[in-house]
Amino acid sequence: KAPLTIATSLSKQQVPLGEPVVLTAIVQNGTDGDVANPLIRIGLPAGLTAQPWQLQKLKDEGEVAAFETLGRDVVLYLDGLRGKASITLKLDLLAEIPGTTTGPASSAYPYYSDDEKSWAAELAIEVLGGSVGPALPPPSPSPIKITPGTR
Repeated sequence: KAPLTIATSLSKQQVPLGEPVVLTAIVQNGTDGDVANPLIRIGLPAGLTAQPWQLQKLKDEGEVAAFETLGRDVVLYLDGLRGKASITLKLDLLAEIPGTTTGPASSAYPYYSDDEKSWAAELAIEVLGGSVGPALPPPSPSPIKITPGTR
C-alpha cells in the first residue's frame, strides 16, 4: 500500500580504489495524488562515500529540499512528488576502502508516514586495490643474549 516505489543500482559491480561509481535511485509516485514531503533513504555499501559538494549541489539546484548523511545512509528530503511522477537521482560515490561489501537496504516513504515504506534491495560492490606494501625482510637474529641467572 506504499504510495512510493524505489529502485537503486550501481553503474559497476567492481570499481578500482579511488575511482567513482554512480548510484542511481529512481523514486516513483504510484498514486494519482500528490505525496507531500517524500523521504528517500539510500543505503551505501561500506567503502563508498557520497560527495558532500554533490549533495549540496542537488539542494542548491532544487532537486532536493534538504539532505543529511547518517552512517552509511544518505537521506534526501523532497518538497513533494506529484501523482504518477518520478524522480531520478544520481550520486557519484568515491571508492575509498578496498573489499567486498553490501550496504543497507534503501527506502522511500512520505515523511509523516514511515509505516508506508517501500524498499529496494541492498547494493553490493567490490572495491579493488589496496596494497599490503613491500615485503618485509626476514627477522635478523636478536643481538641480545640472555644468560640464565643474570639480569
